[in-house]
Amino acid sequence: MPVLRKDGPYIWTTWLSKLLVGDNSCEWSAWFKAQFDGKSWTKVERIGNLARWQIGHTDMLNSKARELREQGYQVSREAQNHFTVNARTLKVAVAGKCDLTARQGDLLWLIDVKSGRPRASDQVQVMIYMHLFPWAHPELQGLTIKGLLVYGDHEEVIEPEAVDRQFVQALQGLVTRLANTGEPAVKVPAWSECQFCDISAVHCPERVEKPDKAMGTLDHL
Repeated sequence: MPVLRKDGPYIWTTWLSKLLVGDNSCEWSAWFKAQFDGKSWTKVERIGNLARWQIGHTDMLNSKARELREQGYQVSREAQNHFTVNARTLKVAVAGKCDLTARQGDLLWLIDVKSGRPRASDQVQVMIYMHLFPWAHPELQGLTIKGLLVYGDHEEVIEPEAVDRQFVQALQGLVTRLANTGEPAVKVPAWSECQFCDISAVHCPERVEKPDKAMGTLDHL
């Protein structure tokens, strides 16, 4: 039986980005993980070459960190960049972890390293960091904060202006829905999302376990 988190809903930033850009539609999955202690519910076992991905990601991260230090930046990485922002009105905590931060004078880069192909959600993930990270570190609020996505063959800069009112309102709306303890968020079971979801059918009977092979035939075309 899933047990509610004792300190209230807890949201990890990576759950938000794909929902905000529409790559994912099932807000219920993030709502469930935000509401219930991760040790109290049954997860789907994953089989994949995670070690290979981690080695590649770490190699890219090490290379970028070394480059930035050679340019005179003060660099922090991964665990050093963990942050939590508590929204008192909603009684929810939102947490994240930038791959790298690099500071030189009044300029701070928040950096995420991606070994896969570019996605809109990558940009949104860094934009979430750009919005929340200064709230967790008030001493940084006077700095110019830029985002950077590092891919295998190119880099993409995210300017401060990208984190505008429309983006912040969309983020706040999503966090509000996921933090709502009285009403579950919308459930949208579909193979394209369920295959990557770690919530088992024990807690989500509507979970789609196989691709939908339904198809029809039109004789007049």
